[in-house]
Amino acid sequence: MLEFNAFLVNGADNGHALGGRIGFPVADIMVIGGSMYTQTSDNDSSATPQVFGVDLQSSFGPASFRFEFQQASAALDGDFNSFNAETEHSGYYGQLDVEMDDLLGLPIFLIGRYDSWEGIQGMDVDESGLDDAATRITAGMGYVIREGFEVRFELLTDSWESGDAESSILIQTLVAF
Repeated sequence: MLEFNAFLVNGADNGHALGGRIGFPVADIMVIGGSMYTQTSDNDSSATPQVFGVDLQSSFGPASFRFEFQQASAALDGDFNSFNAETEHSGYYGQLDVEMDDLLGLPIFLIGRYDSWEGIQGMDVDESGLDDAATRITAGMGYVIREGFEVRFELLTDSWESGDAESSILIQTLVAF
């Protein structure tokens, strides 16, 4: 059975952001999907952001895995004082979630994620003298309060093209409806 999600929300300059994802199930253990996002109005630098993605999702017992590659254009135009920047970039992430219900008897799950992002050759929005790039490693855990309602605690470690790194703690509540 085909999976389909779509959204339409308020966007830049009285416009709207819209997009969606379509997924194709394969052999009951995997879904291959494609997604896109755009806006109906230009952003601060008169550009229309667009993001296209391809993803893979799979589950085996208590573990689920997600991988996505995205290609974006103009998504950062107007941000970070980059009014004249050519901001095409790409990135990917891989994430593993493991449910610990059976082992611990509690609705807890573990999260591990790796993200990587790169601007096009020569993109230097932060004027560091290096092509823009970043990676993030995330480790965390979540607690399912009830289906569609969970709390997550995550440690994020970001590394920049300069070799600098910084860590932060993120606590978030997620609600699905």
